[in-house]
Formats: sequence, C-alpha cells, structure tokens
Amino acid sequence: MSDRDLKKLKETLRGIVESGGLECHWIDVFASRPASAKILRVYIDKEGGVGHADCEMASMLVNDYLDSLEAEGRPWLDGKYFVEVSSPGIERQLFTLEHYRRSIGGRVLFFTKNRKKYEGTLISCDGGDVTLETGEGATHAVPFSDIKKGNMVYVPQKGEKKGGCQGQKDAGPRGKN
Repeated sequence: MSDRDLKKLKETLRGIVESGGLECHWIDVFASRPASAKILRVYIDKEGGVGHADCEMASMLVNDYLDSLEAEGRPWLDGKYFVEVSSPGIERQLFTLEHYRRSIGGRVLFFTKNRKKYEGTLISCDGGDVTLETGEGATHAVPFSDIKKGNMVYVPQKGEKKGGCQGQKDAGPRGKN
C-alpha cells in the first residue's frame, strides 16, 4: 500500500469513526513482526472517556468498511491483518499540535529531535510553540516542529495509590455466602 493510499484510508476511517459520535485520536498501521500480519490500531476518545461499548462500536464500523472493500475486490491490504480499537489511555501519546492544545493544564513529557527532554505543566500552544512550566516558575517554549515524541504524564491525586482499585476490599471467594 502506497503512502498516499494509506493516508486516504486513514482519512476515510477517521470520518467513519467520527460519524459514530467518537473522536479519532490517531490511527497507526504496522507489522506485528517481520513478514507477519499487519495491525491497524485505531485510538478513539470522547468527552467523559471511552468505554468497552464505544470500542466495540468503532471496531464494528471499521471492520464493516474494510469488509466492504474486500467484497468489492479492493482489499485495503493483501494478506492477514488485525484491527485493534482502544482508548489512547491516561498517558496518551500526543501526535498533533491540536493534541497539545487540548492538554493545556496537564503534565506532559516530550523529547525534541536533538534529544532534549522536557517535562512539566503545559501552559500554552501559541504560534506553533509548545510552552511548559517546568518548576519554580521556569518556562520553556519549544517549536512544535522540533518535538519528536510526546505524551501526557499521569499524576496521582494526593492519597491515591498507583494501579487503581483504591478502597476496594477483597470480597472473598465468589458464589459462597
């Protein structure tokens, strides 16, 4: 599949996912192993978070479209592939300047193309620059074009333990009274 065809497929799938009332955070296609099946990974989001039913619906929409291409004799990919749909997660990767804009006020970590590491509270995204407050009032503005990879950083609330399930006690063996 050419880069142009892949770009067109991603744009089409983005529209299909968004027609279901979801945000398409990102779409990635990669080989699971050399000379093995391809994986089409679709990250979805929505206000208030994504649940299992949202992933199931998006998966159905994507698979129905891909199946229709195959039925028309136009498979999107020769060979075996898998479709995975999920939330981008709490420490979601930030791919676009819009992703950074939506993350203002949150804690982010990113690396620049020249391997500098920045972590702090995202305070603005103006004029193509991403500006962080890194502590004690120090700020750093970095051109978005210089960022190689970035993601949100989960900061637990006071008293919260890592791993979720706080305050839940083991109810003991199920089915026994």
